[in-house]
Amino acid sequence: MDSQSTVHHFGNEAFVTNIRQLDATLRLATNGGVATTNLIADTGGVGTVWFDPKAITNIYSLACMADKYRITYDSSVERAFIVHTEYGPLKFVERPDGLYAMVEMKQQQPSTPLPTGVESTQSQLAGVPKVPADASVETPNAAALVETVT
Repeated sequence: MDSQSTVHHFGNEAFVTNIRQLDATLRLATNGGVATTNLIADTGGVGTVWFDPKAITNIYSLACMADKYRITYDSSVERAFIVHTEYGPLKFVERPDGLYAMVEMKQQQPSTPLPTGVESTQSQLAGVPKVPADASVETPNAAALVETVT
């Protein structure tokens, strides 16, 4: 979970479906330089995300998650963000380097059966909520980082 990101940005195909091209390009400034992509994909729980097969990690935007879900953080209990989704909680704990990463949590009973079809190992997808295939998705919030391709 990244408090400095205004978009969800994924690079691991095991976590996404329906990768497709847009007529807009995301220019993402990072500590490693500027990354660009014009691909989006769907992922369980958060909807549509920017996708870049060259990305070395999946980035969940704290701001985008807070737009969609209730998020709690109590450092007196644990240094972790809990994202409360309709499919159960997602937990992002602080790593030794100060960044927050999602960890496996026991999933609660969803109000809608979880779909199947994403082929990956259970350990990669454990704790990641799935959205029914016919659920509506949102366009990624790219704020000022999106440039239209001409």
